[in-house]
Amino acid sequence: MPENSRVGLYLHWDGGRDSVDAFLTYAELAGCLPLGASATDEGLAALAAFTATVVNFVEPYGARLQLCDPWHPDAARDADNGVYIVKDFAIIARYRAPEVEQDERELVPMLKAIDLAQPEHRRLGADRITRAAQLAAAPRDAERQRLELQLMIDPDLHVFPEDGHWLVVMERYGFVSEGRDIEEAMTDLLRALREYALDWEARLSAAPNHAANRDLVELVRLSTDDQLRDWLRSGR
Repeated sequence: MPENSRVGLYLHWDGGRDSVDAFLTYAELAGCLPLGASATDEGLAALAAFTATVVNFVEPYGARLQLCDPWHPDAARDADNGVYIVKDFAIIARYRAPEVEQDERELVPMLKAIDLAQPEHRRLGADRITRAAQLAAAPRDAERQRLELQLMIDPDLHVFPEDGHWLVVMERYGFVSEGRDIEEAMTDLLRALREYALDWEARLSAAPNHAANRDLVELVRLSTDDQLRDWLRSGR
């Protein structure tokens, strides 16, 4: 339940700490409004969006999400996993927790399962979930910065055949590479990105039509070729 709320959600089978953490993490990744004081219009909208996400996950296997009074729980039902107090996308307190905590759902597989249960047009995709989980676990160093940039920048990659060759095009940035097959074209694109990063640092950074590409250059600088390939493929 949101902090200071008089309304709670009863999750039953999915009320273990591992499940609740996953629901909250998914809501944050999906761009839902942060859970807060439910008496406000924004608070009610946030609670409704979070509830819809959970309902989409639990209903296919016959479970039902129910409202409850978290401060006067039915001892046989509402309190079996305790009462979680949440703010934004984090658990800030818990009352009446069970003696044995549920610990059987790994975060990333659970996030992917939640995602698949959502309407297709609202799904995040397995790649984005994996990258976000890597980012959350990474220390605040160059690797974390690289992962943040991967999430932030869409490579906008298009691949298509032309006259017996394959073209790979980063339309947003104006890169076009070709090869006898897709892998050769991707290798040529990697070379072009490396050369561009060097040129940008040497002379292009002040040019009006190149100055906004700082994040792309930083991503190229921080990534290995294999990491860049994986990022590029995520945009196909």
